[in-house]
Amino acid sequence: MLGMVVSADPCKTGFTEFMDANSSNPFIKGVRQVLHNPEIPPKYCLTPEFVQGIRDWEEGSTLRHLHTSCGTT
Repeated sequence: MLGMVVSADPCKTGFTEFMDANSSNPFIKGVRQVLHNPEIPPKYCLTPEFVQGIRDWEEGSTLRHLHTSCGTT
């Protein structure tokens, strides 16, 4: 295995701690939160909790690749 993109939700408690704990893992190349499924409400990635989760994580993280696709519906 060369690497993986893991699933993590910035709104969930423990997101920043999970990211910090895994920031030196050479196999984790990025993070993905799937937003295009029926269980995720529209504009989920625009909620204050989601945005704050990303901001909190970005302030001190060494793992920088984040894949999100935030639609307008």
